[in-house]
Amino acid sequence: MTYCIILVTKVYMIENYSHTNNYILYNNCVGLVEVNEIGVSDGHKNDETLTVVTHDGSQYVNVDTTTQNGIKHAKELHLASSGLADVAMTSYLYDAATLFTNNDNTVHGKCFTLLRHPIKRAVSLFYYLKVSTWEMDYNSIFKDMSLEEYARSKWCEENWMARFLTNEQKGP
Repeated sequence: MTYCIILVTKVYMIENYSHTNNYILYNNCVGLVEVNEIGVSDGHKNDETLTVVTHDGSQYVNVDTTTQNGIKHAKELHLASSGLADVAMTSYLYDAATLFTNNDNTVHGKCFTLLRHPIKRAVSLFYYLKVSTWEMDYNSIFKDMSLEEYARSKWCEENWMARFLTNEQKGP
């Protein structure tokens, strides 16, 4: 798996496409309060104040850092300086960095990245997509697809991590 971590006092921003196992680890094993799409489930998407909500026995802040609009909302509510979150998930490194630019924010972020080989990650993602029926965005089209069919399909990633790290979503 690929990670991008921004340290903010006790808040860690972790980028990881296949993050369900991390959710289980951070919540159930370590007991951390997370920020991801689960925090806005159960009608919390438009909350105007930050709070910690419980979902399936785990704790989440009620904003979503897995989308650009969610990061914007988290910034408006001053997530980084709130002290509510222990770990937050995002695929949007540059957008997430803006969480630290609120006028009243005295919290400073630090970032480092651990990279997994892109081919190994893509193959792992393919096999994960075949069986991840519990994911909200599960698509049964992968169930009977071969790895070669996936690699040639429109669903195969086009060096996604390189594009996000360079902030260039389109290329040759």
